Amino acid sequence: MTIQAPHTFLNLSKVAQSINETRGSNAKIKICADYFESLEDEKDLELAAQFLGEGAFSDISGKRASVGSRTYSTLAADLCEIDYDKVFKPSKTALGSSSETIEKLFTNIPEAREKWSPQYLTLKEVEAIYERLQAVSSRADKQEILSNSWAKMTPLEIKYFLRIMGRGSLRIGFETKSIVSSIAKAFKKKG
Repeated sequence: MTIQAPHTFLNLSKVAQSINETRGSNAKIKICADYFESLEDEKDLELAAQFLGEGAFSDISGKRASVGSRTYSTLAADLCEIDYDKVFKPSKTALGSSSETIEKLFTNIPEAREKWSPQYLTLKEVEAIYERLQAVSSRADKQEILSNSWAKMTPLEIKYFLRIMGRGSLRIGFETKSIVSSIAKAFKKKG
């Protein structure tokens, strides 16, 4: 079994999932604070806080990856070798979330499982993927970047990659003020 370093995107995804599955804001803050404390590189800490709190880009950057749900959902259906309208859309309706649907399909459909081989991408490598997505405008270019990137990720990573890319809440019951509290707790400051 490979142990992932704290600065991998897989580790951040596992932390986000753990926060999602934990009840109580203090317990969630402790999980995040312990994670922040484990990061040795300042840039990794900055990216982790940004990804968990703001999304793929900082709010002040003005940048957006600008990848629509249809773009990544049709790609996911193609990778799973399923019909978008007959299988993906009803699955999404049942689960209520594209990212959740993609995670479940990629985990459970053998044709999809064959197409990914986790590479334990670092937070900096994932930042570079978001930058490449932001720099291109065509659907085909975006889908090519996504396809190549997803092949290196686990389904859990892909779920959080999409949620972070969307710039909204990660839907884990953990908002920006909790990120600030986690940083303060990790570095023993009162906030």
